[in-house]
Amino acid sequence: MRIARPYSLPAFVLMIAGALVAGGCGKKEAATAQPGQDISQSKDLFAQPVSTAPAMIPSANPGAVVAVVDGKDVTQGEIDGETMKMMDMAGRRMPPERIAQMKDRFALQALENLILKTLLFAEIDKQNITISDEEKAEAIAKFTNSLPPGVTIDDLIAKNNWTKEEFDKNLTVDLRINKLLENVTKDASEPSEEELKKFYDENKERFDVPESVTASHILIAAEASDADDVKAAKKAKAEELRKKLVEGADFAAVATENSDCPSKTRGGDLGSFSRGQMVKPFEDAAFGQKVDEVGPVVETQFGYHIIKVSKHEEARTLPFDEVKVRLSKVLESQKKQEAARSFIEGLKAKADIKFPNGKPEGYGEMLSPMGGPAPTPAPA
Repeated sequence: MRIARPYSLPAFVLMIAGALVAGGCGKKEAATAQPGQDISQSKDLFAQPVSTAPAMIPSANPGAVVAVVDGKDVTQGEIDGETMKMMDMAGRRMPPERIAQMKDRFALQALENLILKTLLFAEIDKQNITISDEEKAEAIAKFTNSLPPGVTIDDLIAKNNWTKEEFDKNLTVDLRINKLLENVTKDASEPSEEELKKFYDENKERFDVPESVTASHILIAAEASDADDVKAAKKAKAEELRKKLVEGADFAAVATENSDCPSKTRGGDLGSFSRGQMVKPFEDAAFGQKVDEVGPVVETQFGYHIIKVSKHEEARTLPFDEVKVRLSKVLESQKKQEAARSFIEGLKAKADIKFPNGKPEGYGEMLSPMGGPAPTPAPA
């Protein structure tokens, strides 16, 4: 079961961080990489590589005022900057052509986000929401621990052309907003056992887990342009390696020494995957093999593979007792998000929001505060 992340801040910082730390090619759109899979290289086995978003041409008049929120201007340049961040993030999991098609939608959501930020900034000042040094230090420690190995806050700052003072200011404001929304949502109650069971019974399909395998492989890379004798030599090498493995050689050691896949750094480990995530010949072989046996050499467009499956799990529906705790957290988070959304919409209703050149076409249609619906459980 996949659980959507609860609404939380520092959202604006995390949104930019996501653009820095996500990347590479990977599974099909909206799938989540499993531990052990290398999605940083163009020759991984996943069925649909993911490209970065296309560049957006800046507006001719970045200083143009698009909206005025309680006397504060929102400019086209600010919208362009916000849009670029959103496109860059989405570009890590969508093909460029899809991003290009959605550019106007991203721009509308960017305008909405900037309007909401302006309202929330004003509200934290109005309510005198403050953050202590201890709270800030704790937030920075958690944020630092959430970054992948090798990525630092300094990398994040450099990626966005910030100074450390700007980062500190943005983080402080985000933490103040987070505290404001925590105050607004603190009365959201934990769901009862009856509510949990009702949701589970009415949404059982959301708790379906597809058939999956956990596997390692060794790749002897081959190109379509290779001459026949070169291909034959590469296949022969793969067959020779397989023979050693069948005779008892250590799979991880052989993979580390011989594989042409980035997974060689992990002894060939690809983690777990379900059907539809790997190229078809590889998938058919992996799902058709017996556990712990070294399968026959498999040819794909990437070359020749030797596969070893360590686990094969059949499709199943997660039982209620297994998901109850996580489901409770999600539904409680949903209640909190609904309370936050109601609060933010209240701020909008009371605000004086003007569009000097007219409201942009499509603004307000299918948009939600902070860019998304309330979280609900979803299948893995």
